[in-house]
Amino acid sequence: MHRVTRLLSAWGADPDVQLAGLCHAAYGTDGFDGSLLGITERGVLAELIGDRAEALVYLYASCDRAAVGQRASGGLP
Repeated sequence: MHRVTRLLSAWGADPDVQLAGLCHAAYGTDGFDGSLLGITERGVLAELIGDRAEALVYLYASCDRAAVGQRASGGLP
């Protein structure tokens, strides 16, 4: 559970990014259908980890992994 947070910490990520890493799949992801919270519960997570960290979790949940991965590896859309 804390693997992503430890990795982000080792990379020198700021605390908000580390908190987002801890909760990265709270809303589910393109590669993980299950979710711990629904999008209507964004306020609950924001109260726990802060607005910026929650916004990063939401962004991660909304990413199209295929498109992002292709761009990150230098491929064309």
